[in-house]
Amino acid sequence: MKVTYKSLKEFAFAHFAQGNLEPALGSLVAALRADPLDLELRFLTVDVLARLQAVEELEKVLVYSAEIAMRAGHPIAAMAFLHLIERLGKDADPLWKRLAYLYSADSTQLSQSGSKVAPLSDETPVDGPSEGPASLPELVAQVTGLAQTITKAEDFPATLLPMPLLSDVPAHHFVEVARVLRLIPLAPGQALIREGEPGNSFFMIGTGSFSVYKTDALGRVTTLATLHAGSIVGEMALVQRAPRSASVTAQTWAQVLEFPAEAIARLAEHLEQVAIALDKFTRERLIGNLLATSPLFRPFSRTQRMDLLKHFQAYVVETDTVIVRQGEEGTGLYLILGGEVEVVRDLDTPQSVSLATLQAPESFGEISLLLGSETTASVVATRRTTLLFLSRHYFLRLVQSVPEMRDYFSQLADNRLNSTQETLAARSAELEEEEIVLI
Repeated sequence: MKVTYKSLKEFAFAHFAQGNLEPALGSLVAALRADPLDLELRFLTVDVLARLQAVEELEKVLVYSAEIAMRAGHPIAAMAFLHLIERLGKDADPLWKRLAYLYSADSTQLSQSGSKVAPLSDETPVDGPSEGPASLPELVAQVTGLAQTITKAEDFPATLLPMPLLSDVPAHHFVEVARVLRLIPLAPGQALIREGEPGNSFFMIGTGSFSVYKTDALGRVTTLATLHAGSIVGEMALVQRAPRSASVTAQTWAQVLEFPAEAIARLAEHLEQVAIALDKFTRERLIGNLLATSPLFRPFSRTQRMDLLKHFQAYVVETDTVIVRQGEEGTGLYLILGGEVEVVRDLDTPQSVSLATLQAPESFGEISLLLGSETTASVVATRRTTLLFLSRHYFLRLVQSVPEMRDYFSQLADNRLNSTQETLAARSAELEEEEIVLI
């Protein structure tokens, strides 16, 4: 009987969730025959064998699955398998070294044009589970044998895509970094990240799909994105040191690797190469978010955006740093990569007024540049903040040559000046009322 590949997988997962291990194994046998490289099936096979306490078969499946995952271009899943091998108390050192050989900074296999093996299409017709009787030991033997299949060399990519962060670490430190990760298995509906919680780690998705969403004060949910295997989530914990801005929940069975920020930071303190890789990773993630969300870059192609970024200088300021001081000459445009700043009129005086709080991907400094005047307010970092700075000279050249940018910043400046006038008028009215009460 022919069924779709998606329905066959769903059948296997559903029976596992209900504790029906024999039909789950029967479906796994059929599914692995159709696609022995599907890593979701391999993780389910591991779960079934673990529940059956078939330790010998489990070790074989894990070893072969780790090798297949790393060769197929899925290093996050490979690391998950390796952590599971070590949980069994087995030696995974040769496989860790193999992974480092393929994916570290010393690899000759990596390329930005590399690729990875995709699972079989959901709607592909495949054979369903065998209808004939099979005992549990027979099913265990069949699924173990299929999971030990290593397909032909030409079925794997000739070059592999680099990993975020880890592919910038040399081979002799790669395993040390990878081993601080924590493997987290998740069932459908389980939360990985909850909005408002402290951000103490970030995650790499090995398998599964996740929903990213925000919830407002009335309990209304807004879906922001769907994440799949290979995605990174929660990385702002490394730089912003702020509460989570959204929730992330598993839509399917999933395997995730957690990078504890403190553990990575401790490694970076005594390993210079790790510190360099960590800095590169966080900057690239921040800049990637900025390019995707800032109106500044909308008029440009991706190539033009990257060229424009070359004219910015990146730096980090600590909490309470005065970035712009009122009454001084404007030196350039600032873009917020991560963190938060407060715009204050008459800073450090009894008349001090907070005008606005800005976060990524907002900008500041444009008013004095457009008007050719002194800065109209001070800007202070309210927490550790990463900024990009574009000099006055290049900013003026840019707004003169790109009408869309000139219009955007002119409108932004007008809105901010109007907002400032309204805030100051309201503050003046409050002071007058206070004086009347005092009298």
